[in-house]
Amino acid sequence: MEQAIRAAEPHRERSPALAEMVQSARAALQHARSAAAAAAAAAVPSASTAAAAAAEEENRRAAELAASRKNAERQAAEAAAAADTMRREREEAETAAQQLWVATAAAADDVSRLQVEQERAAELVQQISIRKALAAAAVVRLGAEEEAAQVDVDRLGGLRCAAEADATRLQAQQAHADAVAAQCLADEEEAAEAAEAVAAVAERLRLEEEAAYYTLRLQHVQSQLGGGGGGGPPAVEAASTSAPPASDAHAELCVVCVDARKDRAMMPCGHMCACEACAAELLKMAPPRCPICREDIRGVMRVFT
Repeated sequence: MEQAIRAAEPHRERSPALAEMVQSARAALQHARSAAAAAAAAAVPSASTAAAAAAEEENRRAAELAASRKNAERQAAEAAAAADTMRREREEAETAAQQLWVATAAAADDVSRLQVEQERAAELVQQISIRKALAAAAVVRLGAEEEAAQVDVDRLGGLRCAAEADATRLQAQQAHADAVAAQCLADEEEAAEAAEAVAAVAERLRLEEEAAYYTLRLQHVQSQLGGGGGGGPPAVEAASTSAPPASDAHAELCVVCVDARKDRAMMPCGHMCACEACAAELLKMAPPRCPICREDIRGVMRVFT
């Protein structure tokens, strides 16, 4: 019986009925112990006379104690069964609470998703409203563009007529330009012929200029050789046949007068070939040319040696 009470002791706080049964079993066990102790105390002074009555009473009490123990064991078994039932119910309650918590969390997630979906729906509604407004504005703009396009079509019609008139005028101008081009070709041919004639005249003038230059030089040489009174080519021939061979001193003489010492250089060719007087005479010629290379003279430079 004590073992049954000890087995039911941890579960007495979970069930009031189990606690009451454990308390009654404990009281019965205590009463049985007290009765056994009282019987043992009474049996000491009258052991010889009341042995049978004591034994009978002891048997009766033992039977009651056995009945009480059986009752307590039965109550302990019932308490254990009730404890198992309560444990199963508690586990089921905990499982239900866990499921309820999971369902609550899922419901909270669903609420959050629903709020997000509602916000998205509101944004979509706002976007649809904006697009509707943009579409209305686009319709208005397309109407204006259509009117502008019609105006452009009308203007293009006028421009087409003007372009046709311009094409006709351009054709006339092209014909005139062709005539002018033909005239220009004829003028170019005439200009080419005139250029050839000018070139021929220029060549003839160049030859005449060279002849005049050499004539001037010949006259100057004749004046130097014959005192200015000799006449013409015989004196030149005599001078040429009687002239001494060239020397270093002769190389320093002016190539024009062959008398004075040359100290003037023609520019830009750089030939030092004339004296001061002959260089001044060369600059007076039209155009002035170098007596050595026949290049145009732009200036004369004195050379100190």
